[in-house]
Formats: sequence, structure tokens, C-alpha cells
Amino acid sequence: MHVLTFNVSMEANELYGFGGSKQFAIQLMPLSRYVMKYRIMPLQRGVWIKPVLKVVDKYYNKSLKIAACEGVVAGEKGVGISIWVP
Repeated sequence: MHVLTFNVSMEANELYGFGGSKQFAIQLMPLSRYVMKYRIMPLQRGVWIKPVLKVVDKYYNKSLKIAACEGVVAGEKGVGISIWVP
């Protein structure tokens, strides 16, 4: 087994602010999990916001798909996410 390294970055936008790290690296063992939490503060209501969260494998330089969770819809082919602001 060897350690896998991923670069994670969240880009700011005019539609929302967020609390959490803007950019960092994660080192994981294969078949392990890591949960990231961001607090998103929307500036508008009744809209879909699309935060740009990128997860890139440092060794292969490939983007990973983001798994959707409660209140989050995954984009086409796992690229991007959308969040409804009631």
C-alpha cells in the first residue's frame, strides 16, 4: 500500500461566500474516506448555486468525481455540483 495525495481547491464566487480552506492537500491510504465540510453563505435566495470544488490526483494530475450528498446534486458525468438555496 502507498499513500495517495490529492489537491483540493474551492473557488470563490459572487453568489456566495464560504467558510473552510480555500486550498489544501490530503494524503490518504487506498480504500479510505475523508469527509470535507464547507459552510456556504448564499447572497441570493431561490437560486441554484454552483460552487467550484476541484479534487485533483497529484500523481496522475486527473480530476476526481465528486459524490453528491443530502441537498447537493451532482452535475453531468460527476463534474461539478449544484445546491438549491430555498
